[in-house]
Amino acid sequence: MAEFIHNDLVFDITDSGLATLVQCRSSKTSVMVPAVVNHCGRVCRVVAVADSAFKKSQCIEVNVAEGVKSIGPECFAKSSLKKLFLPKSVMSVGDLAFDECGSLSVIRCAAKNPPEFQMAGFLNKSDVEVVVPVGSSKLYMASDGWGEFGRFSESDEVMNQTAADCGSDVMSLVASLSERVSALERRLAEFEERMSHNE
Repeated sequence: MAEFIHNDLVFDITDSGLATLVQCRSSKTSVMVPAVVNHCGRVCRVVAVADSAFKKSQCIEVNVAEGVKSIGPECFAKSSLKKLFLPKSVMSVGDLAFDECGSLSVIRCAAKNPPEFQMAGFLNKSDVEVVVPVGSSKLYMASDGWGEFGRFSESDEVMNQTAADCGSDVMSLVASLSERVSALERRLAEFEERMSHNE
C-alpha cells in the first residue's frame, strides 16, 4: 500500500487503485474530499475516509464527493467542523464521528436511506440541523445515531450537490492527465526525430 499526498490530504492507495483518505493536513477552512486522485498517472477512486482523518482539524466545512462509501470512527472528533456534506454513496458513518464537535451546525446527507450510524458522540445534538432528501426525514429520525439529532429538514437541493462536486473533481483530473499525455507526445516526437537523424 502506497502513501500519497494530494492538496494536503494524505491517502493510502491499494494495489487495485482504491484510495482511502487517512489524514487531513490542510490549513484551509473548507476542504473537498475528492472522488478521484491521480497517483503516478493512474486514476484512483476514493472510497473511504479513515478513522480520525479530520480529528482536531481546523477545517470548518467538509464536502465529500460521490463515490466515498464509508466515514471512519472519530473521523471529525474534536475538530472545528461546522458544516458537512455526505453524498448518497456513503453507506456507513463510524461511532463517535462527531465526538466533541462543539461548532457543528449542519449535516447535509444526499442518501434517501440513512447511512448506518450508531453513536454521534458528545456534542449538543439539538443545535445540529440534518438536511436530507424530501421524504426521508422520518427514516433518519427513526434510525440509530441519526435519531439523536434534534432538528431535521428536507431539501431537493441536497440531491443535486453531489453531481456538481464529482464533476469538478473529474474535470480537474482530466485536465491533469491531458497535460501528461501532451508532455509524453512531445517527448516521443523528440525521440523519433533523434532516431531519424541517427539513421
